[in-house]
Amino acid sequence: MEKILLVDDIFGEGESPILVDYLRPHGYLVICATNAKDAWEKINRGSYEAIIIDGSEDSAVRQHYTLSEMVAEYFPNTKRISFSGENIAIHDPHLRKNYDHIVLKGMECAEDLLKALKETKTQAKAKPFGI
Repeated sequence: MEKILLVDDIFGEGESPILVDYLRPHGYLVICATNAKDAWEKINRGSYEAIIIDGSEDSAVRQHYTLSEMVAEYFPNTKRISFSGENIAIHDPHLRKNYDHIVLKGMECAEDLLKALKETKTQAKAKPFGI
């Protein structure tokens, strides 16, 4: 089972988001973090195939460095996926350079996330899904 980290503030302690339940039968063990600092601690203690970051949670972990920038620098083999409700994320070059994929939240987002996870890192270059 591949381990992925899901960073979003919508769930609290012990909650299991629908996305976690959707990805589990596809062979993914999903660990949840509620903010960037929590995610940074978890990624430093474990090995993850991918990290899925809610757009609003990609905040500074260290002086002027966001979570996605830190993961890109220190864990370059970890696939980075932005999970955003904002269409603007697809067109922002600063955001795109930090991610392998950008997935828009919506009705099809679980399937789009699954596609992004299955694509190898060499195939991915901030390729948007869910447009």
